[in-house]
Amino acid sequence: GVMPIGATLSLAGTQVAEALREQRIKYAPDITVNYNNPGTMTTMIQQGLRAVINAPLLFDEAALGTLNVSSKTPNRFTAQDINFVQQVAALASSSLQRLRLFEQTQAALSETELLYRATRVLSTASDIPALLRAAVDFGQAQGMSQVVLAMENMMDDPQAARFTLYRAARSGNEIRVDPPAPAHEWLAVSDAAFVAVEGQRLLTIADVTNPQSGLSEAAR
Repeated sequence: GVMPIGATLSLAGTQVAEALREQRIKYAPDITVNYNNPGTMTTMIQQGLRAVINAPLLFDEAALGTLNVSSKTPNRFTAQDINFVQQVAALASSSLQRLRLFEQTQAALSETELLYRATRVLSTASDIPALLRAAVDFGQAQGMSQVVLAMENMMDDPQAARFTLYRAARSGNEIRVDPPAPAHEWLAVSDAAFVAVEGQRLLTIADVTNPQSGLSEAAR
């Protein structure tokens, strides 16, 4: 029997949940006798399933999922079959580990290459607009659509604008750089909006329109 792609089953009280929790293979010779989840059992029986093997896929001492083998015949699987499924699950786990490590390595190499290229371009920027254009261009891969540079004006005049804002944003295939704009306030935020990353306090705001973001009303 085969479960249809996209089928959703509750894991509560099932062998899959037990296999994930105990990190060992589980076998139900006949789900009408050996299954504790009536809803899932009914769905499986409707698909013609009776005997089920669930083998956990382990990665770094954690279960990522299960390899599930089923039959329409009760008591279909032998001890040799169960051992075979366990070996296949172990091989699948090893393949998943290699794939994950490969993806992580590729991601790290891509990020390193991007940072190298960004450093090279940013270090040769002749002025602030060129700097902003380069930042937006390289930030596109990370989902960034605009960059704002806030330069604090070191003046004693309390009436003068505290900041000068330089903004660049992507518009279609072009990058637009706005004229410098004075600002008396820039991202006035509460301490709750900051997070600690590698010993540094970084500001991360998921949605600037959210009143709970920590931004002042003027900054929003």
